Amino acid sequence: MNSLVGINLSKWFMYSMAALIGYGLPCTNATADEQMVIVGRDGWLYFSHEMTKAAVEKPGIATSLEIIDKFNRILKRKGITLTIAMVPLKVRIYPEHLPPGANLSNDLITNYDRALSILKADGVNMIDLNSAFLRNKPKNSSDLPLYYPLDTHWSPAGALLAAETIAAAIENTPSLKEKINTIPPTKYKFTWLEASETPQVSASTFDLVKHLPKASQNFPLQNDRQFRVSKQTSSGNSLMGEVNKPDITLMGSSYSGAWTKFPAGLRYTLQRNILDISVEAPHGSWYGMELYLRNEAFQTHRPKLLIWEMPERDLIAPPDYQYREARYQSDNDEWLLRVGAQTETVCIPSSTIAKLEKSNNATGSSTALANSASNDFVQINLNRSLDKLDYLAANVSTTGSGNLMLEAVGNGEIRHFSAVVANDGAPHAVKFPLTVSGQNITKVRIFPGKTKGFSMDSLMVCRQSFDPTK
Repeated sequence: MNSLVGINLSKWFMYSMAALIGYGLPCTNATADEQMVIVGRDGWLYFSHEMTKAAVEKPGIATSLEIIDKFNRILKRKGITLTIAMVPLKVRIYPEHLPPGANLSNDLITNYDRALSILKADGVNMIDLNSAFLRNKPKNSSDLPLYYPLDTHWSPAGALLAAETIAAAIENTPSLKEKINTIPPTKYKFTWLEASETPQVSASTFDLVKHLPKASQNFPLQNDRQFRVSKQTSSGNSLMGEVNKPDITLMGSSYSGAWTKFPAGLRYTLQRNILDISVEAPHGSWYGMELYLRNEAFQTHRPKLLIWEMPERDLIAPPDYQYREARYQSDNDEWLLRVGAQTETVCIPSSTIAKLEKSNNATGSSTALANSASNDFVQINLNRSLDKLDYLAANVSTTGSGNLMLEAVGNGEIRHFSAVVANDGAPHAVKFPLTVSGQNITKVRIFPGKTKGFSMDSLMVCRQSFDPTK
């Protein structure tokens, strides 16, 4: 484990195997009492990884910033406006509660501003939450602090300030203001709940406390003042309610979970309906974004404005980060190629031709599977290897299982991919980007799992309109 910057490890408790795995850090020799939580002063806890040397590793951060820049250009070509809201490190916002002698390094102090400057220079819409938090945090930390003292996440007060900062940035950025003005408003009302409506909660509900030894979990009950955001009705609303899908998507980490109140705060400050999606730490921001892009929520209704909430600490870990769980890792260029394929709206035919072969349990010439078992598959043969800009597209219908497993075969090797489709028996357009660096894919098998029926038709090999890795 990396040593802490400016901290003598022997002075403070630090624990949590779960946090170690959850944030994609090395865990080969970790034990249940791995030191991961900094016990600060005044009843404050911190996630120790925010102060490790790894937290400011410049090569990983530089790679992440380059990928964000390319991803922004991908979306811009498709008419989607991306806005990045990075969640600043809790240790930078509240260093005064760190243990004596725990000093922030210069890199920790300046890292956020440096990343912000680089991405802004590249033309990425960036929201400066760091400056807003430092400028507006309460003088008395016991009065609605912006982060929970015993948790890594922001409090409702922090979530609201983040939402207000995003709304102000959009209002003051002509291109963003023009974009949001094309989205019909929805009236939302905001109310801070009375103390009687938000009783004190046990400290054991907070994530950092859970990773301390039982003997150290003797914190008092905590104040958790909440707010409520409610949509206002009007006589002009349809009796069936709103039928239009949101034109704004909030794609984020656990900081964007509904329980944090950040999505609700954003609805109020923007006075717009939003689609909010959050993924937990083990998945990571890159995997979460890819899941959203290949989902029907994106494929059937693309947002005009995509707000990507990303924890600052995720910057050290680009898609190919070696310590992330293997199933959530990806070659960096392959990630760009896959998300690029998912943003395509028209199939540009490739010179590669795909032929859908008879299924292994089908009768006659049918490629449909009836009552498929876990080892049943549909096979696709290719007349030549897929180019890196190629992807498969087809209409797929399935009943009973929407989780498809794919085997891409080339050079005698097999690579596995996954895809998700609604399991309602209706046909759905699905893209299969099977980019594998240096591997000539000539055969693909699709395993739909246990279903009452599976079929595929209108199979095409399509080509991306531009190279998203450039």
